[in-house]
Amino acid sequence: LLASGSCAQVDADQTSICLIGEIILWDAATGERIKTINDQTGWIHSLAFSPDGQLLASGASDDTITLWNVAEGKPRTTLKGHQGRVNSLAFSPDGTLLISGSDDDSARLWTVATGKLAKVLKGHLKWVNGVAFAPDGQRVATASADGTIRLWEVPAGQ
Repeated sequence: LLASGSCAQVDADQTSICLIGEIILWDAATGERIKTINDQTGWIHSLAFSPDGQLLASGASDDTITLWNVAEGKPRTTLKGHQGRVNSLAFSPDGTLLISGSDDDSARLWTVATGKLAKVLKGHLKWVNGVAFAPDGQRVATASADGTIRLWEVPAGQ
């Protein structure tokens, strides 16, 4: 299964304001479109599947992250806290945490089960455009337009 994101409907004035974001799920083997989801506002800038494939996280230009039930194509919860578009997403190897990187120069760790913010990672001087978990899930890496990559410890018990 693959996913792609874009904008399904731009405002009537054509000022590039996305009214409805679009996510398309694809069959990786055949290239056929399986499902289209049009329930998020703003351009879709980032997507990540949970390790078990049951959830899909989407980050948008409306500063939100939506967790989707892949089988149903319905939103499970919306994560709010960023003050800029969400550029990058990654699930922890065990699927319990999600990290997001944003134009607000921060990365955020979220608890997937509750949708609650676990920690804000600040230190970059420009937007965060890449995030990743270490294979053991104990550290995360963030990459920024300021030309730096930072390594962070995942808080114990998260």
